[in-house]
Amino acid sequence: MIAAGFDNGLIRVLQLDKEQFKLLGAWKAHDSPIVKCAFSRCGKYLVTIAEDNTIFFFEIKDDDALDPVCITPIDSKINDVSWHPSSDKLILALESGQVCELDRPEPSQLETSHSYEVKLEEKRWVMRMMEF
Repeated sequence: MIAAGFDNGLIRVLQLDKEQFKLLGAWKAHDSPIVKCAFSRCGKYLVTIAEDNTIFFFEIKDDDALDPVCITPIDSKINDVSWHPSSDKLILALESGQVCELDRPEPSQLETSHSYEVKLEEKRWVMRMMEF
């Protein structure tokens, strides 16, 4: 499975058949260009990151459809993203020099009936460079 993000905020999920890519679905995730996509190691979750530093969490259903969970803003430019091996946490490298950890949101614990935007709790660490 491959996720491709576009300048218009759309994400397309594709799967490679024997000879070509098959479109599994397309979703409007962001209002600004998508700059990063990352599947969890367990393969059940996907995050997309937009140029405006918002992160959209999705669950991947058994039929490979994306189920939106929530979108959350981050107050610094996101340089890189990686899932924790447990798939329970998302690790972000920020332009500010900080590392940010977000717990993967549980849909049953969120109120998203009016908006998918949710401010998630963060843990942050400052990375200091050693000078030689």
